[in-house]
Amino acid sequence: MYRKGFTLAEVLITLAVVGVVAAMTLPSVINKFRAKALETGFKKSYSNINKAFLNAKLELESDSIYRDYAVYNYGYNQFSKFSEVFYKKLNAIEKFKGTYGLKTYSGESSICGPAGMCTVPKTILADGSSIETAVNGGKIWFVVDTNGPYKKPNRRGHDVFTFIINDNSDKIQMLKMEKLYTEDELKNVPYPSFEGYPCSDKSKQEANGIGCAWYAFNNVNPDDSTKTYWDNLPR
Repeated sequence: MYRKGFTLAEVLITLAVVGVVAAMTLPSVINKFRAKALETGFKKSYSNINKAFLNAKLELESDSIYRDYAVYNYGYNQFSKFSEVFYKKLNAIEKFKGTYGLKTYSGESSICGPAGMCTVPKTILADGSSIETAVNGGKIWFVVDTNGPYKKPNRRGHDVFTFIINDNSDKIQMLKMEKLYTEDELKNVPYPSFEGYPCSDKSKQEANGIGCAWYAFNNVNPDDSTKTYWDNLPR
């Protein structure tokens, strides 16, 4: 009985077409998966630090962490009381002791200036994320790496985000870029690395990405408000 089938040439051509289609679509699928994982990690970390902050307030019997630990009793020795309780509420397990090089939102080396906002998140938590908190300039800063120092990309605005408490509302707030400075404008400001809390693929500032938390939470691209944040991260 004669049975009609595919020839070897037809099979090879079909496989070649499938391979080309897969090669074209696979990077997009992988990028979407990575973006979704980063977004989920961000939301989880933001929720966790808020819960830990409220629980720390209860244990410390403080009506205002901002007032008690960042303003009237300003100083690292006093602030350490809060950070100790805060890390305990977050289930901190160890300190990262290796070299922890961060990159900016746009991919350059991130060398920041003063303590606080530029603190490297080396306190590792049980879920694999890491965090550091510090007081500087009468403000409380929280810097979190949503998947910890052992997993990449270790980039500000990708998996590293900065939050702040800076007023009597005593709430952890998401930083948002205030202004995108030009290189000429940065020559005349005291702290050019982070002036304006940069979050832009166009910024060359060494702390570019510290002002990305608001955009990440609202899923708005800082360079084009018609685009989403997570699906349009700089490569």
